[in-house]
Amino acid sequence: MGGKEGEHPWGDAGQLVLLGLFLVVWIAVSTASLAALALTALIFAFYDHIASYEERWLEARYGEAYRAYRSRTGKWWPVGRRGVRGEGGS
Repeated sequence: MGGKEGEHPWGDAGQLVLLGLFLVVWIAVSTASLAALALTALIFAFYDHIASYEERWLEARYGEAYRAYRSRTGKWWPVGRRGVRGEGGS
């Protein structure tokens, strides 16, 4: 293990091994991250499809009352509290 001062203890082969290990870990983590992102997008698309189906069903069942409710609320994000006070005796 002796060598010149400042050289890697395993020499050039050791540096290549460590570089290879770094690349394997980096690719594995990057691939896992992309897979997780793709899975998240797939799950969101699935739930969006279900929510759209439920919205059509609710509109068919409750008609104008549901359309009024939907105009005050968001599908995924809250729209705000506009128009909530004063409706229904609040």
